[in-house]
Amino acid sequence: MNYNIGDLVVRYVFNKHKWDMVGLITDKRVVEGAAYYTIKWADTKFKTHNRWQSDEFDLIEDAKKL
Repeated sequence: MNYNIGDLVVRYVFNKHKWDMVGLITDKRVVEGAAYYTIKWADTKFKTHNRWQSDEFDLIEDAKKL
């Protein structure tokens, strides 16, 4: 899925949403066709870095529908 700067997301790992990891996409870069996102997490214990890929998180609005 293609995400945009400003989207609210939740971490998705081991087929589950981690609701303690909710964040905002602050940057997007494309390297050789692969998109990498920078996410600023609401909880400061989770560090911001620019290596998140789209299979590691979901839009909050989509996750709530599941």
